[in-house]
Amino acid sequence: MTNTETPPEKRMPSRTSIMVAAARAFGSREPDETIRNPDMLADRLIGDEELALIVGHPLSKGLKQEYQEASQNYAIAGLAWMMLIRTRFIDDALVRAVHNGATQIVILGAGFDTRAHRFRELLKDCRVIEVGAAPTQDHKRRRIASILSDEPPNLIYLTIDFTTDDLGEALRSAGLRPSERTFYIWEGVSMYLSEENIRKTLGAIASLSAPGSSLVLDYFNSLGIEYMKLAPATAGGDPSGWGEPWLFGAPAPDGRPASLRV
Repeated sequence: MTNTETPPEKRMPSRTSIMVAAARAFGSREPDETIRNPDMLADRLIGDEELALIVGHPLSKGLKQEYQEASQNYAIAGLAWMMLIRTRFIDDALVRAVHNGATQIVILGAGFDTRAHRFRELLKDCRVIEVGAAPTQDHKRRRIASILSDEPPNLIYLTIDFTTDDLGEALRSAGLRPSERTFYIWEGVSMYLSEENIRKTLGAIASLSAPGSSLVLDYFNSLGIEYMKLAPATAGGDPSGWGEPWLFGAPAPDGRPASLRV
């Protein structure tokens, strides 16, 4: 299939990754530093071009409003709070992993992740590999180049398609050393993949990981996905209209998919 035959949503950066980065950007404006999102770089990454890609979501206007005014919108505040918790949790896990001897950081489905830049000093002796889809990765790299003077010399960009490419082979080709302790970040990705692809990815991680390696990821349960599908897209509901449908939620404890009766 040629690029001209590729659906438009496959040629543009992931709009959900932009929405999430916009939520981090908004949270970084919180006046109270004790509950401020630490991703100050997101506010520089998300500009008019990016906000135009998520038009229809309140954040596309909220980032142009005064903080106190925009924070009255539940869809904006709710997503910003969610991203505050997720960002801080993963940031703390990253710091612990490096202090515990991780020398390789792999960010799977990196989107607009900024940790390679925000933690540049902490990670200076680590190999950092950002794994992502080409349209999103290319867009992000252009934005980074426009706002920062240089990239960390230890940052490696790896372009793959989680649904078709061999992750283990790709990571090895990017310089990953299975003999070294690795910390994997898999944020905001699992819900967009099939169970088969999730199992393949976890299998690749297990086969490549030295003792002491670790993984942090987030996921929906299947009932949560069903609830979110009932929410308006403008409030963070099902993003199928952006060509990024939710596919997987962890099943109930008895192994059956959760169901929602309305």
